[in-house]
Amino acid sequence: MNERNTGVHNLISAIRSATKERPLGIHIASVVDVAPIKLVANDMDVELDGSDAIINPDLLERVEYGQITIEGGTTQNMTMTLDSRLNIGDEVLVISNTDTADFYVVAKMTGGG
Repeated sequence: MNERNTGVHNLISAIRSATKERPLGIHIASVVDVAPIKLVANDMDVELDGSDAIINPDLLERVEYGQITIEGGTTQNMTMTLDSRLNIGDEVLVISNTDTADFYVVAKMTGGG
């Protein structure tokens, strides 16, 4: 996918500009498996799995706990399961630290529409 059509070109340019002293790699990767997570960076011949990358928790299923106050002052505890898991074929933005070879999966890509 051409990064100019993804809606993140300006973000990528800004990150590259800000990190000239210690360059970061910026990649778009495709999800090729989900159990466990496996990614293939589109611009590198590298396959990453969950042990190779730190994944933004917003891209995983997670449980949130909290309280809600209903009109009239009634407060109730609540549990929500948020399912924003990655699916096979999804594309993600990956930032790599070129010094340490750490990879960070930071965002799920959506159409540039």
